Formats: sequence, structure tokens, C-alpha cells
Amino acid sequence: MITPKVCIAIGNGGFREEDISAVAQYISEERMKRAGRYYQQRDRDNCIVSYFLLRYGLMKYYGISEVPAVSKEEHGKPYFEDSSVFFNISHSDTAVCCGIADENIGVDIQSREVNYENIVKSTMSEAEAAVISSSPRPNKEFTRFWTLKESIVKYRGTGIGDNIQDIDFSASEVGTFLHGGLIFRSEWHEGYCISACTEKNEPEFIIRDLSEYIEEFRDLMK
Repeated sequence: MITPKVCIAIGNGGFREEDISAVAQYISEERMKRAGRYYQQRDRDNCIVSYFLLRYGLMKYYGISEVPAVSKEEHGKPYFEDSSVFFNISHSDTAVCCGIADENIGVDIQSREVNYENIVKSTMSEAEAAVISSSPRPNKEFTRFWTLKESIVKYRGTGIGDNIQDIDFSASEVGTFLHGGLIFRSEWHEGYCISACTEKNEPEFIIRDLSEYIEEFRDLMK
């Protein structure tokens, strides 16, 4: 069994135009059309990069050169129709992550610059809200809890409306921990919090510049 991987690319204000052009060569026509529907360039780039990281992960860890056909579960979670490989994608601002594994996986990435004040009561438990309010960096604590909650509801495939205020991570720390029979990993990198959730094996985080992923993918495809 392959250790679950979370491939992460952070654009530091935006991905380079030359890297997006290089990545576009490996993106399906359907995905490029989907990216073109976004109004902001940042969102178009994230859509393209997330698909590329999926292609990279499939090729690097499973020797699969093309993305299998994708369908969606009842609440919109995507899955491969004819493959036992699981995947999950997330992006925020100018950062993208893609989880890929032999087991179910949920991932989330979020910038700490979040206007959280008006949604604490509807998203956090009382204990989490207390941790946030007492923290010298409340937006950072909120963001960490938020990504953990997102990762578990994406793992479940139920969506963010899944009574997330009842999911309590107030006792958790940054790093790897067990919660409710699942394995969580949460880390900060360059102003972004990345969280992942699996059942059997601790996920490995891989953080590289997009250009490094591109170079290795080219070698893999030779």
C-alpha cells in the first residue's frame, strides 16, 4: 500500500505565467473549458494546477498516465469510476493541494487571512470558540479548525453543512493526531494551513514549487 500523499503547490501571490503555460499542455480540453468559466485569473490558474497535480500524483505513485473518468457522489464528492485510487482537491487564494491514496482521503488548504468573526457560532463548537477568542492570533486558530473540519466532511463526502459545529478539534495541536478513529495531519506553510484526514495511514505532505512538479512530470512521461 502506498502512503497517502498530499501534493502542495503555493504560488506566493500567483503562479508564474510560464508555469501555467507549461501545465496547460497536460490538461484535458474539458478541464481547460471549466477553468475558462472562472472570472478571476487566480481561480482559473488554481483549476488548472489542481488537475495537473492530480495527473502528477497518478503518474508518480501509481503509474497511471491519464486521469480516469470521474463521477460524483450524492453530495458532490468526486471519485474515479474505474479505479480504486482515491483523491481529493482543495485550493485557496494562490495555493493548491491534491490528496491521492489507496484509501479514502479528505484535504483542505486555507489562507489564515479569513474574515471569521461572523461565522464562529455557526461553524465552531463552544470549546473551539473559546480557544479562538483567547488566542493572540484568533484568525490563525479559526483557520486551523476550519481546515480540519473541511477535511473530515470532504472525507465523508457530506459537505460543509454536516453540522460542523458539532465536530470538536479544540484539544488538537498542529501536527498529526487521532480523532474519532481517523488520522489527521495539519501544518502551516507560507501562511497557509493544510489539513488532511485518512483512516489507516498517516498522510505525507509534499511541498514543491510548481516548476519542480512540472520538471519531474516531464521526466515521468518520457
